[in-house]
Amino acid sequence: MYSLFLNQKLTEQTIRPCYFFSGEEIFQAEQCVADIRQVLLSEEEDFQRERFNLAETSWMTVLDTARTVPFFQMSKRLLVVDIPVRKGEKLGPADRQELEAFLSSPSPHTVCVFIVHGKIRKNSVLFKLFSSKPIVLVKEFKPLKDRELLKWMNQKLEILGKRAKPAAINRFLELVGNDLALLSNEMEKVATFAADREEIEEDDVNQMSGWMKSLSEYELSNAMEKKNYERCLIALNEQLGKEGARPEMILGLVARFFRDLLMAKLRLRTEKANKKAVLREIRPYLQEYFSDYRERFQDFFSLVDGMTLSELSACLQELAWIDLKNKTSDLSFQVMMEGFFYNFCKGRTDGATLERLP
Repeated sequence: MYSLFLNQKLTEQTIRPCYFFSGEEIFQAEQCVADIRQVLLSEEEDFQRERFNLAETSWMTVLDTARTVPFFQMSKRLLVVDIPVRKGEKLGPADRQELEAFLSSPSPHTVCVFIVHGKIRKNSVLFKLFSSKPIVLVKEFKPLKDRELLKWMNQKLEILGKRAKPAAINRFLELVGNDLALLSNEMEKVATFAADREEIEEDDVNQMSGWMKSLSEYELSNAMEKKNYERCLIALNEQLGKEGARPEMILGLVARFFRDLLMAKLRLRTEKANKKAVLREIRPYLQEYFSDYRERFQDFFSLVDGMTLSELSACLQELAWIDLKNKTSDLSFQVMMEGFFYNFCKGRTDGATLERLP
């Protein structure tokens, strides 16, 4: 079989005795483990799997297990060892000696996969030791971005027997971002949903992936970015009606929108950060290769640049006022939010409250 993240065809002959994985994207390492396991299962009738965590056990226990001949002498063992990054930075003299001896003469019955959960320093003793051994495949996994992410998504879809329209790919990324575990799960779910078709469309993603961020939530955020009053009302009505969202959920969504604007403004003012970097942090799902990236970028920063800190603070105060009135009075939540959107989209004055609206 072909392993996407190892970039090679895995067979009994090509599997290494030892792998050393590290980095921020553990999903990639786990996929490699699954690929190795699948090959071993296909090659061996008897197969043993064991997993240790160095936060709970010792190097000596791990290495003793790796050296031990499996119960069935002809079987293969896959030994996976999870290493917390702080534990990986430290390796005592005795453990180093034992590990070096093991790597110099690995067990023919055991395939070992060591996974450091985080980024390990290249000058650490552990990294130097593993990378100095020819039998070890060393690989650092980083979050995929841009073309690499698109390439992986298309490869994943090909494995599922599908392809996707660009709008569907963009929608996946808008909903999930570059979290590969969630992306993989969502693509598998949508592929099952579109079982009778080869090509996945944007509507398929909207129907099956709405749990992450419903279409009306997306529309509400987009409408606020454009200060489009009519679209805000339509999205609000969708949320309250078809979606059945509770008032506190809608308030939370709208409050996050203004806190994002506030955070971006403060980052640009106090840290002099790059606008693209700020947007990437606040809207991680919005990628530069999206067809509407430039438009979304301009809409977002026109609000960041155009609103003062006192205006943003006043919006959050108005939302707090709506929350209080919703809990303590009979005022209609929908009417109060409609007034808020009118105030925001049609122009407002500092310190205005909803009670002053016509």
